[in-house]
Amino acid sequence: MENPGSKLADIVINSSDALDNKELKSFYLDLSLAAMKFFDDYEIFLSDFVSIKKKIKNEPKKIELYLRNITKYDNHRGMLILLYRYKTLQNKLNNTSKKYLSDLPDNFNEEWNDFDKNYKDELVRVGTEVMDGYIEKIDGILEKKFTEDELNVDIFPAKTLRGVLFDPSEKLNPLEINEVYHVAYRELEILGNSIENYVGDEDSINYDLWHSLKAGIDALDFVKKNIIGQNFTEAISRWQQIPTIKIPKRVREKEALLFTFNQIVKSFAIGNNLAVITLCRSTFELVLFKYYGGETKSKPGNDPKLREMINFASENFEIDKPMCIEQCSQMNRIVHNLKGRQPSNERTLSNIKFIKYLIENIKAPLSHSFLSD
Repeated sequence: MENPGSKLADIVINSSDALDNKELKSFYLDLSLAAMKFFDDYEIFLSDFVSIKKKIKNEPKKIELYLRNITKYDNHRGMLILLYRYKTLQNKLNNTSKKYLSDLPDNFNEEWNDFDKNYKDELVRVGTEVMDGYIEKIDGILEKKFTEDELNVDIFPAKTLRGVLFDPSEKLNPLEINEVYHVAYRELEILGNSIENYVGDEDSINYDLWHSLKAGIDALDFVKKNIIGQNFTEAISRWQQIPTIKIPKRVREKEALLFTFNQIVKSFAIGNNLAVITLCRSTFELVLFKYYGGETKSKPGNDPKLREMINFASENFEIDKPMCIEQCSQMNRIVHNLKGRQPSNERTLSNIKFIKYLIENIKAPLSHSFLSD
């Protein structure tokens, strides 16, 4: 059986061999590597970003000036590969099934946030224009050399590779789950929608298939009605709203943290907002205790009070004390609400994003002097 990876590599090589221009060939090969997710290293993204910032003297507006004033691909290459790395890592963040990425470089969140806030829009805007210029030239050559039947079969146009890189289609599509359900139900109706009007022989394979389909559909209906209380489209839509947490390497002994965060994800997906906020409240204390110095104030049989841990964290770590107090007060009011009102999705997501902020900003203390207290 032919290796799909080998087949893909052959198509890329054949496509690039059709390009006589060395710069276009180099661009095409880099774009194909990006489409195949070769540019997914966090450390290299950081080093490339720091290097680019030095070249443009930390001024995002100079990205356009830098790319417009040069014509050779060797000069464009560094900026374009930074764009490829960004799109690859962004897709990974959007599509991870765990809703967290762990063991990232300790300065990843700071640099990623700087890139996202200050450099991303300009790089994407200008970089894609430069990319499209190369792609138009390449595809013009390929369309002249190959027939329509050969394109996308034996030859990959550059625009196809661009589509793979920029299309976030890996995201779970809730419509696909509903489609599977409806296909199964249609098959069941063909065989007979009840055991009384089953239209086959009881000794046939179809009889076993009918029971399998019926058992599967009944199980899905039971889960929807009695466990998650909503259809799968709604549950997956809620799951997709949860932001992915980027956890630095410096966060050690994170098993308990990841366990509680997974419970937060699952509870929000099934619409149990009150459980989410209760879990966020307990996770808040866990993070302060384990990662913001609260454990150092603990005495046998007497753990520190929450307000004491907030004060201690704001004095010894980079943490937003007013936001911590406000978020904690809101969570307490909801958790102790005796009227049984369900918190809004907006409020619940706000608490999840607060936990995300705390975890992503876990840093070394500003000073180690408190360790001797």
